[in-house]
Amino acid sequence: MHLRLTHARTFRLLRLELSPVLALAANFDPNQISTKREISAAAINVSGRQRMLSQRTALLSLRLVCTQDQTEQEKLRSQLLADIDLMETSHNGLLNGDEKMKLSGHLSPALKAMYFELPFHLDRQIRSYIAQVRALAQASTRELTQDNPYLRYIQDAADAHLLTALDAVVDRYQKENEAQQLALDIHRAELYCQ
Repeated sequence: MHLRLTHARTFRLLRLELSPVLALAANFDPNQISTKREISAAAINVSGRQRMLSQRTALLSLRLVCTQDQTEQEKLRSQLLADIDLMETSHNGLLNGDEKMKLSGHLSPALKAMYFELPFHLDRQIRSYIAQVRALAQASTRELTQDNPYLRYIQDAADAHLLTALDAVVDRYQKENEAQQLALDIHRAELYCQ
């Protein structure tokens, strides 16, 4: 009987000593932390890709209207359409999620406002930009002039309002990522201290 009481007491003491360790094990999932970091990094990378693609398509658009070589024009048209398809896929992934790109599609209130409200209305800007690039890529050879309205729109957007909005959204993704990483690190440290 005495031996049984000693084992019961030992078990209770052991359980009390191990409870912080068990709490840490239950709340500290390195895979979950790694996944959150991958998702945040993917959102930053894809939003940065959007910015790069806006600049690249603006340059390709200018090259398209400046070249007279039909073979070069066809190559530029194909590249423009491929790049703008990638821009659209990236945009949809940021907004709606995309498992292959490791995008959750969960936007903070601040990011939602940037995409769907003034002053940026980034969703509308990107969709309009994509439509203009596609229209230029599909324009007839005789329409490919430096005063083409699609080209003017693309150049203006890539130099000003779209570029400003894309810079702001990339910056927002980075700030939110840094805050999230800090919160994860603090949580991990608190659990470790327990």
